[in-house]
Amino acid sequence: MTIHSSAPIVHGPKSTQRLGRSIAIDLTAPQVNLVVERGSTLPRASVIVTTTARHLIEQSKTGDKIENLIVTGSAVDPTAHPDFREIGENLRALRDKGFPRAKMCLFSNCREFESGELRIALGYFDKLFFSFEWGTAKTFTQATGEKSTVLATLTRQLASLDHVIVQARFFRG
Repeated sequence: MTIHSSAPIVHGPKSTQRLGRSIAIDLTAPQVNLVVERGSTLPRASVIVTTTARHLIEQSKTGDKIENLIVTGSAVDPTAHPDFREIGENLRALRDKGFPRAKMCLFSNCREFESGELRIALGYFDKLFFSFEWGTAKTFTQATGEKSTVLATLTRQLASLDHVIVQARFFRG
């Protein structure tokens, strides 16, 4: 019999050089109970929002200054969560109540921005960090196995978003 444990959804606050004092919220932290659907390990939106609310209340009581709420995904990209828009909206409301000066940040590897639902959800964030690890179309094709036209589409879609910060890592191979 295998016993699975739930991973924490909220981490921090932690001080980082780039983003200062931040709290990270993992939308895809594997959970055993209270999951989105049978066969999934993604936590329900209500679990994410309630856990975050409790954590923010604790931080507010201690008088801790929070500069950023960072939304991430450890198991899969956070934008893949079926309730991503609802979660983003609720996290923004929580932030506005407890830490109105904090920025909402999203760290994502998403490569598809056509969905209107996703574009609305991205509007809840002040900073959008996207990985963009390919310097050329050839490198993109080698790294992903996809056609270079996909890179052109991705570049065009990223350019249409506000508050985008591109993260690049360079590699050889």
